[in-house]
Amino acid sequence: YARTMAKLLRETCQEADLPARILGPAPAPLTRVKNNFRYHLQISVETFETIHECWTRTVEKFPRTSDVEFVIDVDAVNMR
Repeated sequence: YARTMAKLLRETCQEADLPARILGPAPAPLTRVKNNFRYHLQISVETFETIHECWTRTVEKFPRTSDVEFVIDVDAVNMR
């Protein structure tokens, strides 16, 4: 699922000519919590507007499944 999300983000940003860099997916620092595996992606941009546009164009394309949760953390301090 994380690979699919990263691929969709890359494709959408590229199609919209948005200057964004998608890093990952990679295992999160705490790879497994309460029997759940965790991965993270990083979207690097210069402005909030760019990341907002990339995300809003992409989020509806993500496949929906009840066993996957995704969270957005802006200026992450605690990697949850």
